Amino acid sequence: MMLDLDPSRLPMTSEQFERLPDMEGVRFELVEGNLLVMSAAYLAWHGQMVLDLAEYFRRRGDQVLPERGIRIGPGTVRTCDLGVFARRLTDLRVAYHDASAFSIVVEVVSPESRTCDHIDKPREYASVGIPEYWLVDEDPASLMDGVVSVYRLTLTDDGPRYQLGRKVAVSQL
Repeated sequence: MMLDLDPSRLPMTSEQFERLPDMEGVRFELVEGNLLVMSAAYLAWHGQMVLDLAEYFRRRGDQVLPERGIRIGPGTVRTCDLGVFARRLTDLRVAYHDASAFSIVVEVVSPESRTCDHIDKPREYASVGIPEYWLVDEDPASLMDGVVSVYRLTLTDDGPRYQLGRKVAVSQL
């Protein structure tokens, strides 16, 4: 499918963004009204970490879904690798959620998303009050594992920020 996007329609609102058609093999995020285009394909390691963490959250009894759209503001919609919901969803036909719907968002770091996952997204997620941010990096000791940095939201004089709570191997959860 071709995306017929007239540049004069930018910057875009989150409502306009949510009406874009899905395109196979491509993921979009909306950042300050501008489309960010990313490949939907990722390393097998990335996919395995997403599956392992989804299973962990399900065993805990949490409702967790992959690739959830998070409304950060009127012109910003981010997509997390996994979203853990604060309350059970009552409608599964929704692709984009207000930040208040999440208790935890998880990002699995890919080489092309390192800066975004380590700097941009935690700042944005903290600004909208998401209680926890889990960041998964490759485990240098094992090509089959990942290291989760669990960050918890804290209020500082400079505003909301994430503070590292603990680090743990995905296989040890």
